[in-house]
Amino acid sequence: MTTQPEQPNENHKPVSNTPGSSSATPPILPYFLRLWKFVAIITLIGGTLGALPRLIAPLNYTGAFIIEFPPSPLAKIAAGLGADKDNPSLPLMNGAASVPQAGTAPEVAHLIMGSRKVIGTLVDEFKLAKAWKKPRDLAIIILGGKILFHPGEVGDLKVEYTDDDRSRAKAVVVRIMQILNEESARIARETTGDYMSVMLKGRAESEAELMAKLTVAREFLDKTDPLPPEQMGNTYGGIFASLLPDIIKAKALVAGKGAAVGKISDLATSAIKQDMDPNVSGQVPTTLGVLVDKKVALTAQLNLLKLQFNEEYPEVVTAQRQLNEYDRQLKTERLRLLKSVQTGDNPFVAPTVVESSAAKAGQAILDKAYNDLLTKMKALPARGVKYAFMDADVETAKAKVKFWREEEMKAKVITASRGHNFTVIDPPDVPERPNPRGAFLGFALGAALGLFFGSFRPYIQWYKALPKDDIG
Repeated sequence: MTTQPEQPNENHKPVSNTPGSSSATPPILPYFLRLWKFVAIITLIGGTLGALPRLIAPLNYTGAFIIEFPPSPLAKIAAGLGADKDNPSLPLMNGAASVPQAGTAPEVAHLIMGSRKVIGTLVDEFKLAKAWKKPRDLAIIILGGKILFHPGEVGDLKVEYTDDDRSRAKAVVVRIMQILNEESARIARETTGDYMSVMLKGRAESEAELMAKLTVAREFLDKTDPLPPEQMGNTYGGIFASLLPDIIKAKALVAGKGAAVGKISDLATSAIKQDMDPNVSGQVPTTLGVLVDKKVALTAQLNLLKLQFNEEYPEVVTAQRQLNEYDRQLKTERLRLLKSVQTGDNPFVAPTVVESSAAKAGQAILDKAYNDLLTKMKALPARGVKYAFMDADVETAKAKVKFWREEEMKAKVITASRGHNFTVIDPPDVPERPNPRGAFLGFALGAALGLFFGSFRPYIQWYKALPKDDIG
């Protein structure tokens, strides 16, 4: 039996890369289904690792309060300003003094409560440096970052503080609001008080002077025949009386500007002694501020080194020398700034010193006019001269008493009306339950990362199973 040669199959077709052919790209889903346990385990491990740090973290409590400020008159008039500025200051002594009303706007209240002075007070009162085992300067920086201020769009301000001690969290926010009240009142009281002593002294002296002048005039009239005022220099007396208010105001302005120079110098000196340059506000770096920051950072670094090594270790010795050098530079910079304040060259006090000098120059001009008028009055007849002088003295004393009494009353009213101006929307408090740790969110993020990395294994197997033509 002979075999016939195999005939080619006319229906034979080449293999194509269709989904049904053996050389087609395999689907990736079966690989994931086959390794679903591995992917699930990696996902579970990732979620556990994501949630574990949040579960073992200490519980925290957030104390908060919300206060609302009415917009100041200037903020209502000036378009676009908003309620971010304090109510306008009120003038005293013809503008020589200006009494502010601090704590009447969110931004200014934020500046008061977030100042280094207030933060330092909180650190000292609650002994936070000891509780956190940190240097005081570093504890001030840490606490400043933990107190959060959230100004709203309608003149409201929310203040928050988070601590692992619930009672301390509440005590801190309560104290912050108390300090805002105290500082607002102190600023108005001290500002007015600086000038009140000048007013009380001026009133007492003017009243004593008036009584003395009236006594002299009464005695003169009792011993002298009455004559028409025109014959006794009453004309010059009238001119003299019209000049007196300007002279009194000029002297008051000089006294006020002198008090202002003393006040601004004291403020600048106090700021410099607290390592703050009074000429700079905000985050603008200064020589003094840079030196303080370097000292704080180096102090923290030196404390860490001393925990690890003894004081003779080279790195400890080097850090200590650098710290000593920063101390020396800080002392030099403080002395330079203090000297500039004393001489009046410091930009913070210079404008006030210039205003004081200008006030003295204005008084000198009025004094010259006063002396010229006295010279002319001396040319009058004897009795006329004497009467004119007595009448002028009485008018002078009356004008002084009137001026100082009005200024004193105005100062008392202004002081009583100053202080904070806000409404407590949500008083300081801390919820009974601690803040959520975020374990679920940590689990979700960890699980997402676990799913991502666990998917590499089925993906690699699927990739290896791809036909070489697809890979190429």
